[in-house]
Amino acid sequence: MNQLALIGALTKDPETVRGGSEPICRLRLVEANGHPDHPLYINVSVYGSAAAACAEHLAKGRRVAVGGRLRYREWQRVDRSRHSEYFIAAHRVEFLDRPARPAAAEETHAAPQPAP
Repeated sequence: MNQLALIGALTKDPETVRGGSEPICRLRLVEANGHPDHPLYINVSVYGSAAAACAEHLAKGRRVAVGGRLRYREWQRVDRSRHSEYFIAAHRVEFLDRPARPAAAEETHAAPQPAP
């Protein structure tokens, strides 16, 4: 059985690419799992209509829950360098809490001072 579930925060904004006839949204998550000195970084690929929703509604810092299968791919760049990666091919992405925003600075209006 090859099923993974992970909760993490996006380390950057989602990137959308075309994969044949359907869009692919690529996410990069960080998950500390109680070990802030040794975080886990994982790439996630989301396909089809879920990819469009992720691209539209997610941004750096947003927490998500991801369910999917572990996949492996290899490729060679134009400069002939070889690369590989493990990633999660997501079949489910749940949007969790948004990152806290700093409180907006309150505007202060000075009362007009009476003329001496």
